[in-house]
Amino acid sequence: MKVGVITFHSAHNYGAALQAYALRTAIEKLGVYCEMIDYRPEIISRHYRLPDFRWSCNLRDNFRKLRYCLFSKKRCDLKYKKYEKFITKYLNLGPKRYKNCKDLLNNIPDYDIFVCGSDQIWNPNMTGLDPVYFLSFVPKFKRKVAYSASFGTSYIPKEYHKTFKKLLGNIEYLSVREEQGKRIVNSLVERGVEVVLDPTLLLDEEEWEKISRPYSNLEGKKYILCYYIENNKSLENISKKCSKIMGIPRVLINASNKDRFRGVIPVFDASPAEFIKLFQGASFVVTNSFHGVAFAINFRKPFFLDLLKGRFAFTNSRLTNIIENLNLSTRLVSNLTTIDRELLDMDFEEITRKLKILKEKSLNFLNKSICG
Repeated sequence: MKVGVITFHSAHNYGAALQAYALRTAIEKLGVYCEMIDYRPEIISRHYRLPDFRWSCNLRDNFRKLRYCLFSKKRCDLKYKKYEKFITKYLNLGPKRYKNCKDLLNNIPDYDIFVCGSDQIWNPNMTGLDPVYFLSFVPKFKRKVAYSASFGTSYIPKEYHKTFKKLLGNIEYLSVREEQGKRIVNSLVERGVEVVLDPTLLLDEEEWEKISRPYSNLEGKKYILCYYIENNKSLENISKKCSKIMGIPRVLINASNKDRFRGVIPVFDASPAEFIKLFQGASFVVTNSFHGVAFAINFRKPFFLDLLKGRFAFTNSRLTNIIENLNLSTRLVSNLTTIDRELLDMDFEEITRKLKILKEKSLNFLNKSICG
């Protein structure tokens, strides 16, 4: 039996690359062969190309490009190569690359079962409501499964309702990543839909260890790991206090040049495999990223988390969902009145127990939809 998965596998984003790897691995553990359909539409791939450094007539623009060339281009190039190496080595890409729905319809991949998910593949702001992420190109007689798909928002504008109804009706087995997603599906179609875990929470520490790689000279050192979707003063203050209490430095993933002067050890160009090792080696984690929380839990690392603000606040549904499911409200930055040494420790016994139940439910859905 052959399974083809379509998701944001080629996005140069830690969460996207690692959820794709985890989903493929979880499916193969069922005893079936699994490949990533190498679908790279322009609307997604354009965000991850290397910058164009051709000079222009604008002196200010040329100065900006020159500054980038001097300080960032080498790191940008290295990180790009690391991501592409990870994607090629670990995601088991299908033999053909597709750029649009027409490409897929003209040369439909040969799989017995097609799976879409996870990530925000149903977020119209990200995909332009691309029907491929609803498996629209798959023949009717083939089985279609949505695993842990996300809308990335708590509501869908009314002008999209009709299209969503049609596209969702095309998938036999429906599951989403958040309760908010379940409510959206239930408001659009009369179908059963399950809420399941993000794939990164389906693999245990030993399975992640197999592909982790040490980053630079941090191996064996103690540090507080900071991983932010967007930095803010509350996160900065919390991480500084934790650093002072624990007497260890801060390491910042996805750092910029200016971060070198903010008292952190900057990480500019970690690969997805090095990202895993950075979490594995951390003494404490401060984050506002869903996958930051996921990997802190995977490696049983104490952490503080913050909800996203401003232009990213609409994606908080997955964070609030994991907070509710695993009872993590005491780890929220907004609920902290003071920080002492006792708060920097966490008992993972109850979290592990609840996660085990959610993992069994999620794997049961995957098994039922693919092998049932």
